[in-house]
Amino acid sequence: MFVFVAGICFGQYTVIVRAINSGADSRPTFAAETFTRFLETSAVNLGYTIIDRAAIDEAAKNLEMEPTGSYSYSQLQRIGRELNADFLIYGVLYRSFLDVSVVDIKNWREVAGSERLRMSKNEKTSQKRIDKFIGNNIGTVDKQQEYQQELAKRQAGPLPQDAWRNNKIYVGVGTGIGIGAGVASVDGETYGSFGANFGGTLRADFGKPIPHMTKRGYTIQHMGFGTGLRVSGSEGNVSVMIPLEYRGAERYDRMELGLGAGAGVIFGSAGFSLPIIIDGTIGWNIGPGIVFLEGQVGYSFLSTGGSYTDSIGLIGSINVGYKLGFWK
Repeated sequence: MFVFVAGICFGQYTVIVRAINSGADSRPTFAAETFTRFLETSAVNLGYTIIDRAAIDEAAKNLEMEPTGSYSYSQLQRIGRELNADFLIYGVLYRSFLDVSVVDIKNWREVAGSERLRMSKNEKTSQKRIDKFIGNNIGTVDKQQEYQQELAKRQAGPLPQDAWRNNKIYVGVGTGIGIGAGVASVDGETYGSFGANFGGTLRADFGKPIPHMTKRGYTIQHMGFGTGLRVSGSEGNVSVMIPLEYRGAERYDRMELGLGAGAGVIFGSAGFSLPIIIDGTIGWNIGPGIVFLEGQVGYSFLSTGGSYTDSIGLIGSINVGYKLGFWK
């Protein structure tokens, strides 16, 4: 195996691109070397500098390694630091996809871990997909420079303007409307139904704030477990929903975009159900917290009630509220 390097050398931003390996079931349209070239091309197009194999071997000699051209990940980390490189990009090529990762060499932190990029029989299409992946994760040289400058400002600790988006726990309350539509079986007869309700919601997100590079510059990601409580009522019936989701949010200077998915439990006077849930949020920093608008949809694949034996249906809600962050 051989390696190509693009790293910071003499003030230039660069990335180590490890030669792509072929997986056990690999019978791709193009050779693994072609995808190594695709990754190199993406790095060059974004403004990074490619350093040839001779420079890698020379750095290995300086570190008293055998300059074989084939190096382990720990050796690449040491070589990358010797060359003052920023990123390591590596992957494995399978029959229809490229499993690719990006690592921050200086901090030895995964920027993107084992993401599967579906490859096309068309070279241009495959190159575009790789360009998009690399661009989303390390950006152009100009954006990377802006990002590093923002990180440097925070070396001594979070800035005051980050206080709202730099917490591990977020708790919020809100209110909104919900809708439901479904099909139920009652005494052997099948019926359709539709209804609306009004309710209140409690939302809690648990995770770790992580600085992130995007096309819009420096952001903070918050990924982790999410739950809450939604109480709603309609026509004398009261129901309670408890979601259990994996949630993620990207927090920009003054705005938040979030997405979550998981399952839930609904119980109350009308019956019991187990929905699959997807929700999305958009929020704005106002004061110490975040004003959020949340949309949620779910599919109840199992329901029971007092007058029916089983049902399936769709549920949804739109809520507006305010949440605060805790625990730096």
